[in-house]
This record gives sequence, C-alpha cells and structure tokens, in this order.
Amino acid sequence: VNPRGGNDRIIAIDGSETDNDGDDIADIDMGTVSFSDLGPEFIGSVADAVVTPDGDAVSFVGTVTRAFESFLFVQQDTAGIYTFNSSGFVYDAIQAGDVRPGDFVEVSALSGSFEGLQAFGEVDLLRVVYRDLELPAPILLTAEEFNNSGTRYNSELIRIENLRIDDATDFEGSTTYNVIEDPTGTALTMFVRGDNGSEVRGPIPD
Repeated sequence: VNPRGGNDRIIAIDGSETDNDGDDIADIDMGTVSFSDLGPEFIGSVADAVVTPDGDAVSFVGTVTRAFESFLFVQQDTAGIYTFNSSGFVYDAIQAGDVRPGDFVEVSALSGSFEGLQAFGEVDLLRVVYRDLELPAPILLTAEEFNNSGTRYNSELIRIENLRIDDATDFEGSTTYNVIEDPTGTALTMFVRGDNGSEVRGPIPD
C-alpha cells in the first residue's frame, strides 16, 4: 500500500515475520511469502471510488482528515470521500479514538450517495495501516470559486480567508449563516449541523 497515492499495484502479502537482524523491526521471510491480488473490485484510489455507481462494492485507501461522531472523512491527493455510520464498528472506533485524523486507512464499503454527493454508509472493513501522517494541505479558494464549483471539492480540506458573519454572535447547531468575504463582498451560506454532527459551536470569532 502506497500512503502517498499513485498507481502502484496493491497486493496482499502473507508470510512469516522474524527479527533477523536484531533491530527490533520484524522482517518478512521471503522463503515463505505469498502474494495475492486483492481482486478486480479493489480500487485503491479515492478518486475512482467517488465515481463508482451506487451499490457497487469498492475499497480505497487514504488519510483520515476528520473522525467525529458519525462521520469519517478520507482524502487521497485531490479527492475526498466520507462515511456515515450512526452505529456499528466504525462508529465505535471513532468514539474510542481508534481511528483519528492522520491515520492512513483502508476502507471497503458499498458505494452510495446522499443529496447527489458520494457517501458510504455500509462499511465492511476499516483498517488503520499507518498513523500520524501529515494531513493534506487545504485547498485555498475564494468565495466566488467555491460558489461556482464547490461540489468538486466535496469531502476535501479547503480554506477560504477573510470571512465575516454580521447577523449572529454565536454558532449553534442546525443553523444556516450568511457569510461575507472581504473585500469582495461575495456571499456564502454556511450550515452548521446539529445532532452532534459538528464541532463548530460557541462564539463566532471576530
């Protein structure tokens, strides 16, 4: 598995592990190793998983950018995707801190969508491969760019600067806010989820 993305072929390796050189790192005995392809349904790329038809079984790898309550966001290069599970083993792993931002994970699930955007609800496998990777750098956008093509950045980290909210003083759940970009005056709408679906709460920063 290549945590940096790319088109490397992804295979499973099965063999015996021993510390042959005393460096406290397990070595694979190549005399007993066997290789197996993960199958034609194994995609490996978040970008490919995003365009998979609903109901198809897919697997992908990427870096966790957010793990909170029912949501798990995974990004690889310039594509992102999320899973939503309000119960079950993925939800339990998020609550326990067993999966967290910076983890490089493998996910197998049934492809699905919510309000026209890709979202995976039926997850069969969630496996942490590496930990403590650097998060992808947020994509810097203007308010106009986001208004014109925001859906292309679904589930990716983005950043829009010089924003203000004039008609409210506090963030609350299940609330839509009017956001203005300075100095252009371009308007955005920002929805803060309820049901503990967002960490955005409390006083709005100046």
